[in-house]
Amino acid sequence: MKILAILAIMILPAGVSAQNYDQRLLSSYDAASLNQFEKEDPQTLKLLTYALDNGMYITENGHVKGMQLTEIELPENANSFVDLNLRITDQNQYFKVKGEDKILVVKSFWVLNNEIENK
Repeated sequence: MKILAILAIMILPAGVSAQNYDQRLLSSYDAASLNQFEKEDPQTLKLLTYALDNGMYITENGHVKGMQLTEIELPENANSFVDLNLRITDQNQYFKVKGEDKILVVKSFWVLNNEIENK
């Protein structure tokens, strides 16, 4: 019995990761992916964390000619791309806000990286 207790104590720290990522990311990314980013690509994790508060904005529809945009419902409590179950991609994403003459823009990795570098 002592051996099991000792093994459990030794294995416990290895099985429990520090999870040094913002828990809000779990709305759009699974824990395994976030843990992998943390270990293998911390820059991506840094960008995703930055994007939680800086990754999207709303603009007036203006003159979007020739573009068919997917409509998205924007709940009042949607403060981040993860609140909409979206992910950051290599390209900016544009959505027509349902019931309004506005566009939601989700920034790309490239845009977010440039913002961080120029701070």
